[in-house]
Amino acid sequence: MGVIAVEMPRGSGKWWVRIRWQIPSGKRWRKTKLIGTGDAGRDAASERAKLLNEAWAKFGPDAIRLIEPETPQKDSAPIPTVSEYARLFMKRMESAGLKRSTLAMYRVNLDRHIIPALGNLLLPEISYRILADFLSEKSVSTYSTARFRRPLKNKEKEKRRPKGHARRYSRDTIRIMTMTLRSLMSEAVRDGIIPMNPVAGLSRFYRKKKKDREVKRSDVYTAEELHSVEDQIAVRHPEYFEFALAMSREGMRIGEACALTVHDIDWARGTILINKNIPSGTGELEDSAKTDASDREMEFWSVDFRRALEAMLKRRRVEWLARGEPAPEALFCERSGHTVNYSRFLRAWNGAQKSAGVRQRSPHSLRHTWASQMIAAGEDIGSVSRHLGHANPGVTLSIYTHFLPKKRRLEGTILDRQKASGGQMEAILDEGEFHNFRK
Repeated sequence: MGVIAVEMPRGSGKWWVRIRWQIPSGKRWRKTKLIGTGDAGRDAASERAKLLNEAWAKFGPDAIRLIEPETPQKDSAPIPTVSEYARLFMKRMESAGLKRSTLAMYRVNLDRHIIPALGNLLLPEISYRILADFLSEKSVSTYSTARFRRPLKNKEKEKRRPKGHARRYSRDTIRIMTMTLRSLMSEAVRDGIIPMNPVAGLSRFYRKKKKDREVKRSDVYTAEELHSVEDQIAVRHPEYFEFALAMSREGMRIGEACALTVHDIDWARGTILINKNIPSGTGELEDSAKTDASDREMEFWSVDFRRALEAMLKRRRVEWLARGEPAPEALFCERSGHTVNYSRFLRAWNGAQKSAGVRQRSPHSLRHTWASQMIAAGEDIGSVSRHLGHANPGVTLSIYTHFLPKKRRLEGTILDRQKASGGQMEAILDEGEFHNFRK
C-alpha cells in the first residue's frame, strides 16, 4: 500500500510510479504513471514516489490532487426558454420529414397560442399546474372568425367589413395544442434539458364525451335530401358533381378525393388507390394518406359513381383535345384544370343546399351519410371500416352507434329447454322437487 517506483516491463528501461491508496469510502484508488526512461527516469520515479508518500502522510486523500488536479468545469449551456427552444424544435421537425400539415399545425399552435402565453418561461419551469391553467384559460376564451379572412385590397371596403363572430375554442383545437406541447417537451427530454415530460394527465381538458363522438341522425342526409342537393350541384356547378359523388357514394375524405389522379383508378380490377392527401388547411399535396390505415386500395361500391366517372373522363378528353392541350392528371379538377379548391367547393355546396331547401351541413357529412346508410342496411362492419380507412372496426362502431340495425328480440333465450326436448323442465317443476330443493 503506497507509492513505489517500478520498471515495466522489466529490462525495458521505462520507469513508472505505481500508486495504491486506500480512500475513506473503503475503495482503493489506483494509478500508474510513466515518469521517464533510463537512469534518469529511474531516479525521477524514485523521487516522485518519495514525495507522494510524504504528501499522503501529511494531507491524506487530498494528495490525490497532486496527480489529478481538479480541472475547472466548463459552464453548462444556458437553459432555453420555450420561445428559444421552439425555433430549434421546428427546425428539427422540418428535417425529420413530417407531413406539411403536421408542420403547419405545430407552427400555428406555437406562434398563436403557446409562445404568447408560455414563451418567456424556462423549460424546467413548465409544470402540470402551468399547463393546466393554460388549457383551462383556452377552454373558456374566444377568438374572432375575422382572422381567417383574406385582407381586401381596398382599405375602405376592409373598414366596412363585419368584424366576424366570436367563437370558443373547440375541444379538438385544445387537443391539438396539447399535442404540440407534448412533442415539444418530449424533444426537450431527449436533449436532457428536463427530466420528464410534464404533459400528462391533461386529457380531461380536451377529451370528448362518448355522445359527442357519435354521429347523430341529424348529421346525415336522407336519400331524398342527398339526391336533391346533387341535382342542384349538377345544374349549378357541374364541375363538382362527380367530386361530391366520391364522398357520398364511396365515403372518401375530401382531402383523399382532391388528391386522386387518373392513374389511381384501375378499371380492370375495379379499384381506387388512396395513398395521397390534400388537407384543406394547407392545400398542398402530401404523398401519404391521413393515417397509416387510410393508405388503402378500395373497390368501387357504387355503380352510379363508376358510371359518372367514366362519362366525366370521356367528356374531359374531348374538351381538352379541342383545346389542343393534354388533359389534366388530377381525377377531379375545376374548369381551369387545377385541383379542386375546397373554399370554392364549400361555397358551391352551401348554395346547392340552400337552393334544395335542405338543412346546412358540411361536405364531410357526405362521408358520414355513406357510412351510416351502409351500416343501417346491414353491411358488414369490418368491410365498411376498411373502406372508410379506419384503424379498426371499433372506431367505426364508436362513431356510428346510432345506425346499427335493431333486431327483434327472441322469445326467451336459446338456452331455455324447449318442449321438443321431452318436457324435462315441465316435469321437474310439476313434481315439486325443484321447490322442495329451494326450501
